[in-house]
Amino acid sequence: MELRKCTVCGVEKTLCLENFERTDSKDVRYRGTCRACRTDKQNARYAEKIKYRVKVPKPPKVKPIVTTRQCKKCGAVKDINAANFRPTAINVTRFSKTCTECSTESQRECKKCGSWKPLTSSYFPYTDARHKYFLRKCKACTLQDHRDAHQRSLEQRTARRKAYREAKAEQIRAKKRADYIKLRDEFPERLQAARDKAAATGLPAKYAREWRKVNRDLVAMYHATRKHRLRNCVNTLTTAEWKEVKEQYNYQCLCCKKYEPEIKLGIDHVIPLALGGNNTRENIQPLCFKCNSRKNIKTTDYRIAENRPTSSRSGNSVCQAAQQNSTSYVGIASSPC
Repeated sequence: MELRKCTVCGVEKTLCLENFERTDSKDVRYRGTCRACRTDKQNARYAEKIKYRVKVPKPPKVKPIVTTRQCKKCGAVKDINAANFRPTAINVTRFSKTCTECSTESQRECKKCGSWKPLTSSYFPYTDARHKYFLRKCKACTLQDHRDAHQRSLEQRTARRKAYREAKAEQIRAKKRADYIKLRDEFPERLQAARDKAAATGLPAKYAREWRKVNRDLVAMYHATRKHRLRNCVNTLTTAEWKEVKEQYNYQCLCCKKYEPEIKLGIDHVIPLALGGNNTRENIQPLCFKCNSRKNIKTTDYRIAENRPTSSRSGNSVCQAAQQNSTSYVGIASSPC
């Protein structure tokens, strides 16, 4: 028999499977360490590995034996048994916190508001579709929680939308302007129909009134600026002259060609006061409020037939006529004339 010396303990042993392990699955060569030394080495390595994971056993918890309980509703202290407290489990190991005298009507205390209510579906919602168990909160408190959660979610969504609009203000403004130009150029009749519908509802006037109430400082500043311009220019226009101008043009808006009382005519300065114009009869023309606002600080003279739109009021035709017959000015605030 062939002998081999162990590389760890140095003892010569017979070269067989009882003393040495194979090195591979071909069963050709043996390891240089005997089985006994190899087993000791593995045990020492495992002990080193788990010595930090050894847990000291804790003494078992001993629950105090409670034989009495105070009723949650009436406050009376009674012995814990089926006669005094209603069992809540099949094996009669748990009892309710309300004595049998107080729970004769099968009531339950709401977990949130603390009020006692009958344990029925009219006062407590079910926990699942099987209609077997009730929630600890009554229906009123549950509904209020849902409303509060919805309000918080709404506030969060509103804050996120506001932050997005503030961050993308220029892109949103450019997109709205592009959409408006596309609608004005391709579908002028739809734009006019939308304007007529909004005017019929009275919402634009309502929004204007609300805006004036909120921005009283801006309104006061606008009126003060206009008074200052009237004082610093030639101001000879009278009420009689304004009536004569309206009669001259048959009470018609020179821009949209509509008559009173369908629209209300107002004084429009051909050369705006902001550009140094005067408040005289030679510098005014009758326009409705919408056409006057659309003209802004342009110097379009609608008294000349060539400058008047060829069709009825249309955002496309009015804007094109104003662009063809207007002078652009830089550095002047945009405000109605």
